[in-house]
Order: sequence, then structure tokens, then C-alpha cells
Amino acid sequence: MTNLEKKKVAALILVVCLSITLAYALLKQTTIISNVGVVKTFNVTIWQDVDRTIELTSIEWGMLWPGEEKTVEGYLWSDGNTNTILSMTTSNWNPNNASLYLVLTWDRENYILQPKTMCLTTLTLTVASVVVGVEGFSFDILITATES
Repeated sequence: MTNLEKKKVAALILVVCLSITLAYALLKQTTIISNVGVVKTFNVTIWQDVDRTIELTSIEWGMLWPGEEKTVEGYLWSDGNTNTILSMTTSNWNPNNASLYLVLTWDRENYILQPKTMCLTTLTLTVASVVVGVEGFSFDILITATES
């Protein structure tokens, strides 16, 4: 084998190694590992079932991928004696930058829940199409019912 052929083979091996390294780095940056989100409520309870036998205190979102959306349903119950307005926020993101790539929404923002009634709600977690630096995450979900 001539020196020119040896240089070509070495360059080809280098290109293949760099390609594999780059592919691994890109895949690693876009993988999100499963998480458990804590659910906290104020003046209202949320249940996994309509019969209110299993309270929804955490959510296991499972494996998530960039561009993916996952939903979880729960049943909100007002045990009070006045109408309440529902709101939801998130807090305690870990890592802090996870909130740049993950968005939690629901279908009951500013909904008026009457006393001693229940309504079905859907929580939706949406993952950005590009995620950098988040391999696992956790956060708290706060659902509040304020007297209207």
C-alpha cells in the first residue's frame, strides 16, 4: 500500500469515527428520560378515577421524545360550598432549563367548578422539537381553586 493510499484509509477512518461521535452526541442531546411529576392541589382534589378511590398525586410521563405530546386525565372534585375558579402552574423544574423545552397545559384554566361537583380534565405535556441538555427532568404541578 502506498503512502497516498494509507493517508486515504486513515482519512476515511477518521471521518467515520467523527460521524459516529457526532451522531451519538446529537442523539444524546435529544433524549428525555422518564420523570415523575408531583401534583399538589389547593381547595380542590384530583383523582385518577371517577369514583374518587385513587387520588392523583404524581404523574409518570414515561419516555418522551422531541416533538412528542403526552396526556393524562384526572377528575377534579370540589368539596367546598362555593364556586371556585381553577388555575394551574408549574414549579421546581429540575434541571431549571427543562421548562424551556417542556410545556404543561390543561383544559380547565379559569374554569368555574361548582360546589360538590366533579369535572374531567386533561393535562398535556408537550416536548419541543429540539431539546438540548435535558436527559431527565422533574417538576411540580400546582392546581388551585380560588373562590369566585
